Amino acid sequence: MLFRSGLNPDDPSLVRAKAELLREYGPRVRFDIDHRKVKKADRQAIARLSGETLAGGSIAGFALEGNDLDTPLVRRPNGALQGFDGKRFRGEGYVSLDHEKGGITRLSLIGGTGIVGAGIRHTRPFADGTLRLAAIAQDPYWDVVDGLVNEARTDRVQAGYERILGTNWRIAGRLAAGRYGIEGRSDVAQFIGPGFELAYTAYQGPPSITFAYGLDAEYLGGRKVAADAFGAEYPLLSVVSREVHSGTVGVSGTFSALTRYNLYGGYAYDRLNSDGPFFGAELVYEPYTSFELGLVASHSLTASRGTDSTVTRLGGYFLWRF
Repeated sequence: MLFRSGLNPDDPSLVRAKAELLREYGPRVRFDIDHRKVKKADRQAIARLSGETLAGGSIAGFALEGNDLDTPLVRRPNGALQGFDGKRFRGEGYVSLDHEKGGITRLSLIGGTGIVGAGIRHTRPFADGTLRLAAIAQDPYWDVVDGLVNEARTDRVQAGYERILGTNWRIAGRLAAGRYGIEGRSDVAQFIGPGFELAYTAYQGPPSITFAYGLDAEYLGGRKVAADAFGAEYPLLSVVSREVHSGTVGVSGTFSALTRYNLYGGYAYDRLNSDGPFFGAELVYEPYTSFELGLVASHSLTASRGTDSTVTRLGGYFLWRF
């Protein structure tokens, strides 16, 4: 919107602002690869290709993701416990519409293995913060293994608000509600999910040092069960209620003009399930403004599964701006 106004396009501050906007929202292609191993359970190899480009006054984009899953045991909808070694795919195509007052509306078409859905997201900045609203139908749900294998999906609405307080504080809250489904069953559980984050940057740096408290909760209701051949009941989808409180310390900075890093660690306490430490690191190398290469690693609880299992993640990405 800035560049369609009557401002002087040669003003140095506007030139810099335009360069930053093009860097952030300009045409790009990104490829991510991710290997995840859950202790004494499944292994996942995930590849994701995404991209965006300017289309007049809008942004058009896509994301394609494939997951190669190997798990020794998973519950199928008929109650059978089986191993699974196979692939699942999902993708999204979207258009982001820019509004005169600064808001952005994103319209999405979503697809997955056996799933077709859609979504609408709206972001609106205000003088004291940013409002985010969304309504999404038939979104593939891969956070639990049987969800990935049995073509699980979610329908949900959500709202969130984020505000920067001064130069050091950030506060954010959200609330989501919806339902889970699987192949052949549109409603196997309902949920309501509040979230909250409070972050304080103690040192602006570089390096910058940030302390944060977070709440990530989801409370289930109407959970559907079935019975196997022996009469034992089992849930049609292995989602569980959670209430995760976490404390995090993050450090970010640069090793050189071409290399930057982000380190974090903390402790997560799930009041309804288990607790444990988490930590991670990201290293980014940017030899040119048009090219970026990153390496990521992390270790944490598998909170969405409601167990004390941990997941170790190793991955990387490259980003090309053009």
